[in-house]
Amino acid sequence: MVFNDTFTTMTSISKVDSGDSSQLPIVDIVIPYYNSFEYLKNSIASVLGQTLTNFRLTIIDDGTDDPQTAKYIKELKDSRINYISNPQNIGLAGNFEKSRLTISSKWGVLLGQDDLLLPNYLEEMTCAAINFPNAGIIQPIVEVINDKGEVIHTTVDTIKSFIRVCTRLLAKGWRPPRSNEAIFISPALASNGADR
Repeated sequence: MVFNDTFTTMTSISKVDSGDSSQLPIVDIVIPYYNSFEYLKNSIASVLGQTLTNFRLTIIDDGTDDPQTAKYIKELKDSRINYISNPQNIGLAGNFEKSRLTISSKWGVLLGQDDLLLPNYLEEMTCAAINFPNAGIIQPIVEVINDKGEVIHTTVDTIKSFIRVCTRLLAKGWRPPRSNEAIFISPALASNGADR
């Protein structure tokens, strides 16, 4: 696991074994979606605004009754975007699992329908993937924003910050972390921490 202050979640997925994997986009971004069209539009815009453009975006609609989603995506006329509509609602967990299984590129991002990516997100994440080739998951620090785009601080985020500092200290041998410092957390450290 890698922590870095500038990233959001990217999960390592092996390349597909069949076909020419060099023709695949470097990153699959999948949005499990259900009935939040305005948020989805902003999420899509943040993906389309990336500095790294070799990606495939897939929206998996979990039985939304509103036809404007499919219409909007079709009107974007972007060949990097795929739209899949489940014939019936399979629920949040089912749709996330279906989204995960849709990923066929080496790297995949499961993006919440109400999440936004900074413009350099994919570029930074692929650099982290190159720098930490043994990482299975790259977990960034995120900012929580409200519906006006203002950064807010919740109790959960305060607790996560505390845990993050503790994890960094354990991983780096009890020296204070530098700002925006990426660190590699080995599976052994993660399991040792879980045993305590």
